[in-house]
Amino acid sequence: DGSPFLLAPSVSLPDSTRNVNRLANIAAHGRERIEAWRRSSDDVVLHRSYFYRTRHVSGVPVVVTIYDLIAELFPDERVNSPGVVEARARSIEMADHVLAISETTRRDAIRHYGIDPARITTTPLASGLAIRGSAAGGDRRSTTVLYVGKRDGYKNFDALVDAVGDPAVPPDINLVAYGGGRLTKAEQRRLAEKGLAGRVTHIEPDPAQLDRLYRTAMAYVCPSKYEGFGLPVVEAMERACPVIVADAGALPEVADGAALSFDPDDPAQLTKHIVDLHEQPELRHQLSVAGEQQSSFFSWTRTAETTMAGYRAALEMGS
Repeated sequence: DGSPFLLAPSVSLPDSTRNVNRLANIAAHGRERIEAWRRSSDDVVLHRSYFYRTRHVSGVPVVVTIYDLIAELFPDERVNSPGVVEARARSIEMADHVLAISETTRRDAIRHYGIDPARITTTPLASGLAIRGSAAGGDRRSTTVLYVGKRDGYKNFDALVDAVGDPAVPPDINLVAYGGGRLTKAEQRRLAEKGLAGRVTHIEPDPAQLDRLYRTAMAYVCPSKYEGFGLPVVEAMERACPVIVADAGALPEVADGAALSFDPDDPAQLTKHIVDLHEQPELRHQLSVAGEQQSSFFSWTRTAETTMAGYRAALEMGS
């Protein structure tokens, strides 16, 4: 089509098991190399779909994307972290240009890997959750606090449990944990110890249900100790859901003053925010408006434009 960029997808397989995911990566790698070799006489860019230790096709500029540095910063919480780090380091070394999904991830990568700042471009993400009608709503009389995703380790779900289980939190406030697998027996025991056994509900992944939860919840809380971006923050703000984030990783960057923040190691701060939102309709409204405005800065158009800037930089550096 005359485009100077190689944009053909590598492969698409169901993402149901780790082995299937590995097979997809192997197949993608092979497809990428074949396609790059076929187009090596053109001005093309190969945007790697994953981190590989092998060299790319000679003469074809390569771009890789860094989503976070969780394996580097939390090595005890990720299976095969040394392997991931080794592959990422090798891919970064071989790449002509690197993309990072937030300024925070960009700074972390520069600091950890010593990347030349000129070799790395920030390409913020955008929400892929379908918008179902207007996000505008009333004063959110719901007493639901929403949590989304995995709950282990650095995700810091325990801090949210401590916060909601604080005696200062009104007993009508309930917690909904969306996705991340069913509550484990250990989690159920801890909830019981905190007096929350009947106030916490787990909901299996369903996009329509998540959209509804964002629209009706009193607040969405992300207590994570590190995020390379924090996509649920954008999803919640798009739907005018008041947001509370930990002051960690890229979360303050994505929220940018449109959310309440707290020290992830101090659940008492989170407790206060939850109580304040429960008692102050004007605060809920203020955060709803601010969040919806902030979410407008994250669009796939912006992602595409910044990604294209990275491709151009790769062509210039690879020429």
